[in-house]
Amino acid sequence: MLKVTKNTIIEEKDGIVFVKVKDEDFDLEGMAQHLKVCYKDSQGIAKPVLMDLSDLDYISTSATNYALESEECNKMTKALAMLINSPTMKIQLILTAILKFKKPPYPVKIFFSYKKAIDWLNQFKNEDLKK
Repeated sequence: MLKVTKNTIIEEKDGIVFVKVKDEDFDLEGMAQHLKVCYKDSQGIAKPVLMDLSDLDYISTSATNYALESEECNKMTKALAMLINSPTMKIQLILTAILKFKKPPYPVKIFFSYKKAIDWLNQFKNEDLKK
């Protein structure tokens, strides 16, 4: 089922939740709305997530912190692959810096290749990482 929020398009296929960030900027309000929709749809079942950030120019620190500290996000995420389009993207620098200090209770990895991200997430589809 396809869902659209202020900043995202969300779809689940083959046990993986695909999130396409469609705005150039992702702020706290957009993140809060996105997580609310995802949490409602998850029905309390944690799944691997591919977040495509390739069109994103900026993500606010407050939005990233909110997602990493959100109980809702922690309950519905088995693993998170973040897809970006360039190793020199400033978004990578922001995410890498934040992830060094804020460790979510699920595996997180940044990818430049869609196929590699999917391959990595597939290992989490049947694995019970959540309590």
